[in-house]
Amino acid sequence: MSYPLVEAAFNEFGEVGRLAVLVELKIRLLTNKITHLQDYAFSHSLSGTEAALLPYLLENKLISEEEKSHLELSRKIRNKIFHCEFEEAVKFIEELRGEKMQSGSVIGAKIDELEGDNILEKILGLAGAIQSGKAAKGAFKVESKTTKFAGIFGWLIEAQTKGLLVESQKIASQALSIIERVFETLAKQDYENARKSES
Repeated sequence: MSYPLVEAAFNEFGEVGRLAVLVELKIRLLTNKITHLQDYAFSHSLSGTEAALLPYLLENKLISEEEKSHLELSRKIRNKIFHCEFEEAVKFIEELRGEKMQSGSVIGAKIDELEGDNILEKILGLAGAIQSGKAAKGAFKVESKTTKFAGIFGWLIEAQTKGLLVESQKIASQALSIIERVFETLAKQDYENARKSES
């Protein structure tokens, strides 16, 4: 049996991964294109590659300071999502966007802390408390807790419902646009330099 909300969360997580892999590949390809930076294209971590590439792009006015920050934060967001540290990804997105993300709506619970003699009573009691707007012992808003406390599944659903995964896709797509623009600019420069050398 499939649950639409869970499938949506898996699909959105997968799309973040697809875009992030493309960003990393294109950053490494770009670094490999610049002769004196080529060795950094093979750095074990993308942060090592970026540490060489981004200052060069900034110095040569191929990117702005804001775009440099965007590329760096895009990687950090991706890493936090991949390592299921969703609450940390929220902090980086808020830093990048300069505003708070919408509040989440997922309620988690520690079953052994809920009131009731059996699992059914505990779940029905929790559902009743949530519907009436009352606090329930053992219940918590997922966004107020760490992934370790709330659980990966709880935070995955929270990430999907609060738009974290879709926002991460947008950030990765914007990072791709920055890198693709740099490639186009360098291609034009190569073409112009080739024409000058022919004349």
